[in-house]
Amino acid sequence: LQWMVEAGIARKVDFGEGRFRFEHSYRHPRHFHLICKSCNESSEFLSSDLEGLIEEISAARGFESRKSVVQIYGTCEACRTGRRPTADKVTTELLFARDALRIAIATERSGLEFYRRAARLTRDTRGRQGCKKLAEE
Repeated sequence: LQWMVEAGIARKVDFGEGRFRFEHSYRHPRHFHLICKSCNESSEFLSSDLEGLIEEISAARGFESRKSVVQIYGTCEACRTGRRPTADKVTTELLFARDALRIAIATERSGLEFYRRAARLTRDTRGRQGCKKLAEE
């Protein structure tokens, strides 16, 4: 599995106390972990709010973040109550849809800005007109 980590198609996650887990990284969204200290179960969760906070903190300090790890340790519901919780698939699907929409909007905005800037800076008249037309679409 280590060669997969070195190739960039998997990542090794350290859960502390000598426990590691390998996760695939191809088309696997950035996520965070909840880790139960009683039963050692872990669960993944998505949070664009947490991602935004990490980016905001980094930017405020002039720091270019490449990787961040958030692991929250505590006691899971099953250990606290003796019952297994039901999976909240709807929430996960809505998070994926929301994040996909945010990415699409950001991509669209950056594309428009690229063509607007190119239309302003291009010296070639035909190139300028072409970029301007693309920016208007």
